[in-house]
Amino acid sequence: MRKISIICLLAIFLMPLSGHAQREFTLMHGDCMPDIQDETADSRLAGRKKLPAIKTDWNPERIYRQLVILFDFTDATFTYTNDAHTFYNKMFNEQGFKGDKGPGCVADYYRDQSQGMLNLQFDVYGPVTVSSVSQPYDNPTSNTRNYGKELFEEATKKVIANNPGIDFSVYDWNGDRTIEQVIYVYAGVPGNISSTKAFGHIWPNTSTFSTITTPDGYKIVIIRQVVS
Repeated sequence: MRKISIICLLAIFLMPLSGHAQREFTLMHGDCMPDIQDETADSRLAGRKKLPAIKTDWNPERIYRQLVILFDFTDATFTYTNDAHTFYNKMFNEQGFKGDKGPGCVADYYRDQSQGMLNLQFDVYGPVTVSSVSQPYDNPTSNTRNYGKELFEEATKKVIANNPGIDFSVYDWNGDRTIEQVIYVYAGVPGNISSTKAFGHIWPNTSTFSTITTPDGYKIVIIRQVVS
């Protein structure tokens, strides 16, 4: 699995969702996996060259814990719902979720696509507010690239500071003391859409940024960000 502190992408203490996912989901056993090493996948080298090798040996008997961080800005908050944490918790975890245009939650998608090989539980924290406006440039253009390095770091550190009891070992799937991935979901406009209103906003990208070490010694490597 990619080591990402992505997302498609936290000011309040929020309890881990360990009991929730165990009740919602039943482990499934798959008998096939898509061929992710095909020519089409291998041709996307530009977006994958800095990422670790794709993981294929998933354990269908295991529920993989996944950290999700929500953050907003001093001038932009989550407006889709008045309770972003509850909404995204359901969107990621609630089996059969129908809160928007598609059937099922994110965990449903990965479980179904992998034929039951990849069973995920998403632990959602946030949102926290970072100390910046969503568009910090005076005269942004279509060529302005805001990768949000400092803001992803700030959001991560706020989650760690606000939730001293987080057991980061559950997010280390292979025992190498590095968190496999973190999903970031941020409020506002993504900088990669075709609109002048998007100029200067955070641009989802693939680029190695930095490493944050948690109090219990686990590394969070910020490599990729995904907006949702």
